[in-house]
Amino acid sequence: MRLGFAVEFLLAQGFFAGASAGSLVRFYAHRMKAAFIFIAVVAVGVSLWLILRAYRQRPNTSARPASPATNVFADLRAKYFVLKRTEVSMPAPTLPTEPWGVIMEIGYPEATVTTVTFADGTASVLRSSGGGFFGGGDESVQSAAKSFLKQARQVQPRMTLTTDFPSPETGHVIFYLRTDGGVYAASAPESELGQQGHPLSEFYHAGLRILHEYLRLQKQQQK
Repeated sequence: MRLGFAVEFLLAQGFFAGASAGSLVRFYAHRMKAAFIFIAVVAVGVSLWLILRAYRQRPNTSARPASPATNVFADLRAKYFVLKRTEVSMPAPTLPTEPWGVIMEIGYPEATVTTVTFADGTASVLRSSGGGFFGGGDESVQSAAKSFLKQARQVQPRMTLTTDFPSPETGHVIFYLRTDGGVYAASAPESELGQQGHPLSEFYHAGLRILHEYLRLQKQQQK
């Protein structure tokens, strides 16, 4: 077996005096194995660095065009804030500040969940990512919607007039009340609304009941 030019040269120069050929083979093989491992590690490191650099230099694609479902949600949501009571069959309220419509929006990482109730019997729950429940449901859904609207009349004095209608951040809830006197709003972290001591806690749970009744109805229809 040939030892390689470098080893043969050193052997000829007496550098490995007293060493056997077999020991030199094992020594050379061990050194070659270590060299191959070192080269492999370096190659992997360079490859990972190149991948990371390419990822960082990749164009930002986060601002992608909105999906059709998102556009439909945005259009429908916008209509909830411009709808006039006189355009649909809603009775005139006793006071200009009496709510005839309620919009509750909860921000989740995946989507915004919007619950809508109007005095004409409309009760809907929709997601910004698409889908939801629309219309009025059955008697249980209608009962939940009426309770939600009743709670809205009780909390209205705690809310303030607004002309801005932003969507909630993740983990937050925004309530909007439609009245003849304008749109009233209030917001709170969802974690606080889950506690009974919060002033808007009952209002929040009344809104959740609409979704609960829709899910119950859906389960019945699937049987």
